[in-house]
Amino acid sequence: MSNQRKRNKIDVYLIHSAEEKSYANTLKERLESYDLSVVTEDDTEPGKYHVQGVSSFVQSCSKCLVVLSESSHNSAWCTLELLLALEKSHRLSTMSVVVLRVLGSTKWQFQLALEMLNTVPRIDISSFSEIENEEILSQLVCLLKDNRTMEDILPAGNIAHAQVWSQYTGFLYYVLPEIDKMIGSTELHQANRDRFPLMMYELVPGNCNCPRIIEDIPRDENRKRITLMKEKTGKITYIHAGNTRTVDLPIYRVTDHDGTEYYCVLEIPNVLLGIQKMIQIRTPSKLQDVDVQMHMSKFYYTLAGILNHPNLPGTYHKARVITFNEDQAGFVLAEEILKAVKEDLKPYKQHDTSIPRKILTDRRYDAFVFNHEEDNPAKDEIANFLEEKGLTLCYESDRIGGSSFNFSEQLNDSRWTILVLSKSALHDPKFSHCCFMLVGEFLRTKRLGIIPVLTDAGHEDIPEAIRIVTYTAVDNNRMYLERILTTLRGEMIPYDTQSLMPAGDVAYVLAWNYAVNYLVDVMPGLGKVITETLKTLNMTPQTCREKLYLIIPKSCDCSQSLVEKDERIKFVKTTPETHIGNLNRVYTFDLYKFEFEGKEYHFAGQYPAPVACLRRMYDLKVAGINERKMSSQVEKFCEEITTVLEHKMSEHFTNFCEIVFYDDRKLSLSEELARRIDSP
Repeated sequence: MSNQRKRNKIDVYLIHSAEEKSYANTLKERLESYDLSVVTEDDTEPGKYHVQGVSSFVQSCSKCLVVLSESSHNSAWCTLELLLALEKSHRLSTMSVVVLRVLGSTKWQFQLALEMLNTVPRIDISSFSEIENEEILSQLVCLLKDNRTMEDILPAGNIAHAQVWSQYTGFLYYVLPEIDKMIGSTELHQANRDRFPLMMYELVPGNCNCPRIIEDIPRDENRKRITLMKEKTGKITYIHAGNTRTVDLPIYRVTDHDGTEYYCVLEIPNVLLGIQKMIQIRTPSKLQDVDVQMHMSKFYYTLAGILNHPNLPGTYHKARVITFNEDQAGFVLAEEILKAVKEDLKPYKQHDTSIPRKILTDRRYDAFVFNHEEDNPAKDEIANFLEEKGLTLCYESDRIGGSSFNFSEQLNDSRWTILVLSKSALHDPKFSHCCFMLVGEFLRTKRLGIIPVLTDAGHEDIPEAIRIVTYTAVDNNRMYLERILTTLRGEMIPYDTQSLMPAGDVAYVLAWNYAVNYLVDVMPGLGKVITETLKTLNMTPQTCREKLYLIIPKSCDCSQSLVEKDERIKFVKTTPETHIGNLNRVYTFDLYKFEFEGKEYHFAGQYPAPVACLRRMYDLKVAGINERKMSSQVEKFCEEITTVLEHKMSEHFTNFCEIVFYDDRKLSLSEELARRIDSP
């Protein structure tokens, strides 16, 4: 290595606990023999504040190498260093972390690795003596010299947002505007108007247990309080992604303690099955290490926020989201449902679809407020408002004794933590360290309990590690205070008309969700229904390939049917029905034909629903997706769906599915299809 390179660049910052110092020094020497420059915390400049030194090394090195053992896993300093490295990785979109994991203990205090550590490049060794093994050392050096991007390695974008928007754009967007008519047309509602609200209830189980039929939790063999009725709601038919769908919804009877029978439309969002399926069928590691409990919390708040967004008038206050933890002592699902139903049946009630959540009710305080001393005015405004509303708070100033980085007492005593963030506060190393320690504690306990409040800071200023779903910004009309209040009460989050709900990178999850919740179920029957349909038309099997063409226009515009998209294309016939999913929904394929350059072609084709989802997210203007972002997401979706079709779970239909990605502003669909069908 040249002297110039040594002066200008650090290759590796070695993160280890004090107990492993001798092993770390040995490892440092071995790595330097491979022409890598390595520093440890011992190389911090004398007199420099320790957190500043750590941060400086993390920012200036190419890679952070974390020696992950029981000692380092329980070290607050190692937690800080890893969080800083992960934050840098996200900011620069380059993987800056490598893990050397020493096996032998799995009983760790801190959830050091967040949700993503298992997907960070890693080498496992059984003991420190294996550092001398040349093969292992060579593998480690290769990882340290690797320049892969975050997209190549880290988890699959925003899983919760992807699933919520998929549920919303493909189902709720069409159903909720008609929900009052669907329910009102039933005999059950006409006979029980005062006990059957014109609302839909979305159940979000904290453990992601998604039964096909909703039943009592806990079960009581002597008394059944939740019963699926034979009658369903009225049907509606809508066209989504160019495909016709007919939907009716299940009706449940819920019996009160006094025998009074109430009725409601209940469902567990079908997309939630995707998480369990993706784990069960062993999708790539990006989706294997999802923390289900954290995911369900994010899903709840994201869906609740969308359904309570005034810029979406068709679905505004048409549904209520109920999340629950069936393992909580004394929990009874029927009681949670009845509480919501009775609230919605109150005469002259203000239209409020919120419902308190029975979570952490045994805590002394509603919230712990943590802020930098320069942000006391913002803290005072928040505190005065909340205390006037009857909430109990504790503050950083209440802490007496103990480490300034130890928040366990405050977090154990409080249901939520309000984190006031300004640009100046985030530039204070000690304050930033405290923020990371707070996040580490919540990740360790798998609670989504932080509400970041931004004063003059923007979303991009928040370290990636603390970009929690529920965050709000100070505004002149004090709407942000209402958002904090309803979050603390465990209610749906109100948004003003300017509020966005940034969706982030959703393409990866949309692709896998589409595969496990749709393609895996419907594709095995494709050949059979095409053959049956051709017989009814007196056509030979050779007329139409047993293949489904997934039509993906670059514009993501799936509002028109394929017939409207290209005047050459003519509809032929719809195949027999296929029933899949928790709600036994009906799905079909459509056959088409067209002529091109004197030759007639037949094909089965459809738009993938996730492409329509991306377009709807763009059109609705509340998902934080612009045209450039939409274009990049659809290209990522095409790349990932290609990977999906190469995965083992797709092996029985890989050859019966083809992606047709084309620029619909420059090329006709029939021309592109003719080229593909003629290809061997």
